[in-house]
Amino acid sequence: MILLATKAAPSNNAADIAATRYAVAVSMVLDRLDDNRLALGIALKNERVLVAKALLTEMYDIERALQARIDLLGQSDWGGRLRHLMDATAALVDAEVSRFPDEVGHILGSCRSRGHQSLIGRLINLVWGARDAVSGELPLAGS
Repeated sequence: MILLATKAAPSNNAADIAATRYAVAVSMVLDRLDDNRLALGIALKNERVLVAKALLTEMYDIERALQARIDLLGQSDWGGRLRHLMDATAALVDAEVSRFPDEVGHILGSCRSRGHQSLIGRLINLVWGARDAVSGELPLAGS
């Protein structure tokens, strides 16, 4: 869906993408993220931790894809909505993980750190961008 929205734009800038008729695809991706957030809350309430972990992993993958494919995302309405959704998700995970003593650990504890913000995560995003530029899959900013 993100590729559909970015492919039609003259650049990867959020403003350029928002001006296309496929911009609604980004909103649809954010709607999917919100649905996953709601499902995550239900999974945690019903102690379905493995389901919650799968949902959380998908949510972080979606967040990473949005940030990697849309330049200046943080300065757009989409970026604000993404930040709000991910903050609400972090609050759900923190509430779940905090129920257990630190020495016990929790399967969601490792998900809480948002691996894409680590050095390895940033390198993966860099590789994605380089791959897209070389393959011509996405137009380069300013071209």
